[in-house]
Amino acid sequence: MCSSDLSEANRAVLLIRGVKAQIEERAKQAADVEIASAGRALAEKLTAVEGEIHEYRNQSNQDPLNFGIKLNNKLAALMGVVESADARPTDQSYAVFEDLSARLAVQLGRMNELLDRDLAQFNELLRARNLPPVRREPLRTERVAADGAES
Repeated sequence: MCSSDLSEANRAVLLIRGVKAQIEERAKQAADVEIASAGRALAEKLTAVEGEIHEYRNQSNQDPLNFGIKLNNKLAALMGVVESADARPTDQSYAVFEDLSARLAVQLGRMNELLDRDLAQFNELLRARNLPPVRREPLRTERVAADGAES
């Protein structure tokens, strides 16, 4: 019920972070005020979407008290509730899932609109200065196994 939406939320966060990292890198490469300003504006818009999906400001165990939880945490909590029972999910669980799923769809739509429109405009600025475009690539996360090998 929740796992595909939860995975989609987490993939979106990684995509946003990957794009923002590239924007920052291009701004440093260009050392150009216009690119830095446009990159900062796009990164801020992407951060706003990320902030609705995942609380990025949490640094300690107490921070959820200060900032609250976002869609990915709510979906994970709902998944835990649903999986904890030997019965079918309750009507309330379905209702909460529908609400969270709809809210996630709005944020994913906002993200895709920013990547389609604003990122294309930013890439035009980069092309005009002979810089490589920012690609829609998620932030790479690699896990290191106990033996030290990457997986």
